[in-house]
Amino acid sequence: MNVFGNNLRRIRKEKGLTLKQLAEKLGIKHQSVEKWEKGLTSPKGKTLNTLFEILNVTANDLHYEKVTPSESGVVEAGDKVIVDKNVWEARERELQLYRRNAELQNEVEHLKNAEMVVDKP
Repeated sequence: MNVFGNNLRRIRKEKGLTLKQLAEKLGIKHQSVEKWEKGLTSPKGKTLNTLFEILNVTANDLHYEKVTPSESGVVEAGDKVIVDKNVWEARERELQLYRRNAELQNEVEHLKNAEMVVDKP
């Protein structure tokens, strides 16, 4: 099966529709819907738009894999990597703190190694 077919089957079942019921709503044979789900053919034009309306979904809902962020906030989706915005921002803040801490450590080391010059009155 393909992404479109997998998504169509999942969404159809979530809506509680059989192949035959969905086909009747579309005014087509149930074998056509079955072929879509198997990835053998795909709906076009008006039929595709009617399918979106009946299932109350967008083109993205059917054409792309549904991804859910992992605990790390990173999901690999084919050739793309999707990162949860909150996780990204938290990691950026952590990195900034780490860099600032390293800068402070360098300053302390510099002060430790600096010669102390004291002016006598």
